[in-house]
Amino acid sequence: MKLKTLKEKLLFPAMTVVIAAFVFALFLEIVLRFLPVCDGGHRQPVNQENPVFKFESDRTFQWSAGWRFTLTNKLRVNNDGFISSIDYDPGARGPLVAVIGDSYVEALMVPYQETGQGRLMKALEDQARVYSFAIRGSPLSQYLAFAEYARDKYRPDAMVFVIVGNDFDESLLAYKEEPGYFYFAERDDGRLDLELVDFVPSTTKAMVRKSALARYLMINLELMLLPSRLRQTSAAGDPATKYAGNTRADADPVRIRDSKRAVDAFLAELPARSGLDPSRVFLVVDGIRPHMYDPEMLAITQGSYFVIMRDYIIERAAEEGFEVSDMHRVFSDHYAEHGERFDYPTDTHWNPLGHKLFFEEMYQSKAVKQVIQE
Repeated sequence: MKLKTLKEKLLFPAMTVVIAAFVFALFLEIVLRFLPVCDGGHRQPVNQENPVFKFESDRTFQWSAGWRFTLTNKLRVNNDGFISSIDYDPGARGPLVAVIGDSYVEALMVPYQETGQGRLMKALEDQARVYSFAIRGSPLSQYLAFAEYARDKYRPDAMVFVIVGNDFDESLLAYKEEPGYFYFAERDDGRLDLELVDFVPSTTKAMVRKSALARYLMINLELMLLPSRLRQTSAAGDPATKYAGNTRADADPVRIRDSKRAVDAFLAELPARSGLDPSRVFLVVDGIRPHMYDPEMLAITQGSYFVIMRDYIIERAAEEGFEVSDMHRVFSDHYAEHGERFDYPTDTHWNPLGHKLFFEEMYQSKAVKQVIQE
């Protein structure tokens, strides 16, 4: 009898808490629907029938970062599933430049007209088309898949590739196997072949997308990444000395050896996958950011993984006849004269100024000039 009485006493407070929590969640849901809560591009399945990572076509979506929506942007996904202000036409005639990369080309935080490819499209509007193919997280191996896709469907006359710090080791299946991408897998005879890891969209995430509150918690607050960030925070050492070029700074000999093999495989396959002579392929290698803004911090990066790999791909690409731009030189010269940053205080991706300098490098490149002079 006493037990029943106790349950009855606890039932009302418990119901009150549940109802209050529900009402509060409903209130937050309504409020957040009027705020720029981040949505996604809605990634599509990736498999042998659909081997290239794309977004749901023909839609616009809201992107934002942080709990205070520090960065916001409206983005358009075109008819072929890529972020662009224009649709792509496989039957169109005339010169075409394809710009390929990862999140730096995808550029969720930059208005499209201010991206490198958007600026190039404006500059070449009467001379050539500019199509971009990019999904965040893509490494060198995925760039080859994009190049082959663009070659077969659109027949570009020149290609531009943006190379950043995590493109090297993450091209290898031994180092990364996130679903949806192509990686270099080592065969029994030591060869590196492209291998696709299939991606199946999560039904749970599809349900989460319908709620502004859920998207705010999962995307803006990044609650799913909290455990890994806590582990990183608990690790001893200054993050500025642990990372350089937005990748781990440690120059482990095995990691360096494997990464150089990935670069060699990428450059060896690039002419066939792109269908272009190396003289029509332009590689743009990112600078050592954010360390470059402080001479003492930049000195710390000497001998780091990204510095070694930057030097390696620049040298090897030039030997193979590819045109290369070292954005560290470009950024350093501009910073010395103007003192302006090329990334955001809360995000290491290129800001509009970084994209402007990227555009200028493309516009002045021999690869692009060949296209517009024909």
